[in-house]
Amino acid sequence: MKKVILGILIGLSLSTISVVAISLCNAKDIEYKASDTNWDVDTVEDALNDLYNENSCDVNEEFLTYLKKHPFTFPYVGESIEYDVPFSGTYLIELWGADDGSANGSTTSQGQGGYVSGEIKLKNNQILYIYVGGAGGANQNSYTGGKGGWNGGATAPNSYFKNAGSTVGAGGGGATDIRLVGGEWNEFESLKSRIMVAGGGGGAITLSSNKAGSAGGLVGYNGNHVHTGYGGAQTEGGACYSSSNLTTSNCQGSFGYANSIPYYSSRYPNTGAGGGGGYYGGGSGPSAVGANNGGLGGGGSSFISGHDGCNAILAESTESDIKHSSDSKHYSNLVFTNTKMIDGEGYEWTNVKGEVVGLPEPDIETNGNGFAKITYIGQ
Repeated sequence: MKKVILGILIGLSLSTISVVAISLCNAKDIEYKASDTNWDVDTVEDALNDLYNENSCDVNEEFLTYLKKHPFTFPYVGESIEYDVPFSGTYLIELWGADDGSANGSTTSQGQGGYVSGEIKLKNNQILYIYVGGAGGANQNSYTGGKGGWNGGATAPNSYFKNAGSTVGAGGGGATDIRLVGGEWNEFESLKSRIMVAGGGGGAITLSSNKAGSAGGLVGYNGNHVHTGYGGAQTEGGACYSSSNLTTSNCQGSFGYANSIPYYSSRYPNTGAGGGGGYYGGGSGPSAVGANNGGLGGGGSSFISGHDGCNAILAESTESDIKHSSDSKHYSNLVFTNTKMIDGEGYEWTNVKGEVVGLPEPDIETNGNGFAKITYIGQ
């Protein structure tokens, strides 16, 4: 039996990561592939040389110690990543959602992604699918809206009037999540299998210093503007402000993503920003006429199986009939302990919003994209 190690350290760009370093009595042929320049070759090779023990088939403790000190890290790559659990044991999983595109170039108005973490017991060779959210796109000029970030962020529509007086929005940030079923990011059966989600931030708009909605906690933030998208929650997506001179067509968030308001060929010079992706997506800001600015995007909500206050989807749910259990535990019975949920504004959540603790920093510069990290704790 041949086992291949493809990557452990920071800076991975591979779309599939298969880490198989288990102690099997038949695993006498273990191939080492140093395809990534970040490998500490000597240390890994030394550990692999001692991995197989013909007498006891025990996992080499030196290698386990190495894994504890060198977590698996997953930057944004724009596609799902397959993670093959290397050892049965307890793992700490940390996720960061993506930020919006910061339409006016100011981080003070930016909708920021959230952070979630928890410890979970996993089995050797169990497969997890990691979806790391992309940052929302910034507006290109005064009439071209920003693209939505990968994994659920909504795109901001273009303005009909190509002049400096128009206001356009940034795209919402994508969520970062862990799934049990792979597939395209927006496939329902894949979205339904999520056991942990860090929400993405809602989009800001040009010519405004108002704050876009950051990702939740249990509930995402609303955009700080009279015309706005609202934050996603545990059982429904964020809505958006409605009045006679605003279009709210298709702007409410959905399970797993924010919806992009369509481009209109006339009437709307001031277009809204995209909502953030999440467990449920934030509402996208409505497009406006007259002197009213377009709306800010709302932030997406976060979710952790086992975290008090979360509301898990039922296994029998379909895309047209989503049902919730009123319980925090995912139907897979995979449950996290020692959970932590921090919204994009730095507030920690139990089953309610708590005190400011600040967002933990990812291990690398993400440029507003999401990030994921898996640390082996022990058997």
